[in-house]
Amino acid sequence: MLHEFLTANRTSLIRRCRAKVEHRSASNGSTADHEFGIPVFLDQVIKTLQAEQASEPDVSLKISGTSEGDSPDRSEIGVMAKLHAQELSRQGFSFDEVVRCYGDICQAITGLAIEDGMSIDASEFHTLNRCLDNATANAVTEFAFQQERLKSSDNALESQEHVFALQVRNRIYSAQLAFSALKAGNAGLKGATSAKLDQSLESLRILADKNLTSLSMTPKVHS
Repeated sequence: MLHEFLTANRTSLIRRCRAKVEHRSASNGSTADHEFGIPVFLDQVIKTLQAEQASEPDVSLKISGTSEGDSPDRSEIGVMAKLHAQELSRQGFSFDEVVRCYGDICQAITGLAIEDGMSIDASEFHTLNRCLDNATANAVTEFAFQQERLKSSDNALESQEHVFALQVRNRIYSAQLAFSALKAGNAGLKGATSAKLDQSLESLRILADKNLTSLSMTPKVHS
C-alpha cells in the first residue's frame, strides 16, 4: 500500500525534498523554512490514502478535495496550500517555487519507489495526483492574491480606470500562474488547476463586458 510506503519513508522523502528546496534557496538568497510545506502535505496525502483504503470516500474528499476541482479551498489540503503560498510570498519566493515544491514531492515519491522496487497502484497514483493538483490550484489563487495585495498597497486607487487596471492585472496573473502550473506537468487538464485557468479567463471576459457596458452608458461630452 502506498500510504504504508510513505509512512515508512516519510523522513527520507522530506529530506530529499528539502535538499532540493535548500539548493534553490541558496541561489536566490531566500529562506527554505516553510511551516506549511512538504511535511504537512505529505501527511495529508497519507491520510487521504488511508481513508480510501478504509472505504471512507467522504473523509478522503474532505482532506484532499475532488478531482473535478470543486471548491479545493474547502479541503484540508487546500487550506494548507493557501497558508504555504502566503509563506512563500512573504519570504520573497516566486510562484515557480510553489509549483516546484509540490513537484519535488511527486518526484521524490516516484524516485524512491523505483529505487525500492515498489509498484504504485494506478488508483493510488491517481489519488496522489489529485492531491497535488488541488494543492497547486489553491496555491495559484492565494499567491496571486498576495502578490496583487503587495502591488496595490503601493498605489492609491485614485480613479475607476486604475481600479479596472488592477482587476485585469490580477486576473491575468492568476491565469498565467495556472497555465505555468499546467506546463510544469504537476496538474491535469481536467483538474482544479485547469478549472482555475478557466475561471480566470471567464472572470476577465465578465470584467471586460462590464467595463464596455459602463462606457456605453457614459454620456459623451462634446466640445
